[in-house]
Amino acid sequence: MKELIRTLLFFGFVICGISGPFVFIQADVRTLLVFFIVFLSLGFGYVVLYLISEYPVWVGLMIVCVIIGVTFSIEWISMFTDNTSFLSQQAIEMNDYFHQLIPLGIGFIWVMMIAMSHVLWKQLTKSIHHRFRRGICYVVGATMASLSLELLLAPMILNIKRYEWLQGGDFIYGVVSYTVYITWAIVILLLHTFILIFVVLSDNWHRRLEWKSRHQLLLLDLVFSLYALGLGLFAKMYLASFIFIVFNGLFTLVYYLSKKKQKKD
Repeated sequence: MKELIRTLLFFGFVICGISGPFVFIQADVRTLLVFFIVFLSLGFGYVVLYLISEYPVWVGLMIVCVIIGVTFSIEWISMFTDNTSFLSQQAIEMNDYFHQLIPLGIGFIWVMMIAMSHVLWKQLTKSIHHRFRRGICYVVGATMASLSLELLLAPMILNIKRYEWLQGGDFIYGVVSYTVYITWAIVILLLHTFILIFVVLSDNWHRRLEWKSRHQLLLLDLVFSLYALGLGLFAKMYLASFIFIVFNGLFTLVYYLSKKKQKKD
């Protein structure tokens, strides 16, 4: 039953991803937000089921809960403090229910982003036998993979937090403050370090990933990355988009080289 639900979520995510460009052509801002809620919910559901299938249920749920708990708390606090300038108190009062859901939606994005980076970089570093070097390579690589996505998603998240844009106002272009990226880079680094230590201590690091599931996750990551790249280009984040393309191109090359090496071994 769990495998059937996961397969349905996977195909739902892919079909939703393929139909996305057609939705963008005619939809208004609110319709786009509904589309992304469905899109992210399908991806989030798949990733959660993937983690609790590939790991013991308690390990997979712990990873998901920690990611959502940390990111939800940070986003919720940031929305109600004066020093972020993302959201005015008036906007919160005018659309309170919707803005309460924003941190949860961002938590869904982060579960997908962190979990996919974790699984793929765990696979990449399996051939490194020295435990300390493997851990360093995993944390650095997975953090860079997650951060490259965050570079592209941050401008869109900033605008979603603005009530004026949701009401048809202008989209804010330009570079997000470096302090925001530095803050999230530290959070990403700590999350991947926690996952590494937690999975190693629970003796699940060397569990072999099921072939079909791994390829589904790769396709899920490809669709999610293409959307992030599209949003980055739409937000005129050309440098971030270039960095994303270069890094993920190198990552893909290294991934398939590592697979060939593992087959020979």
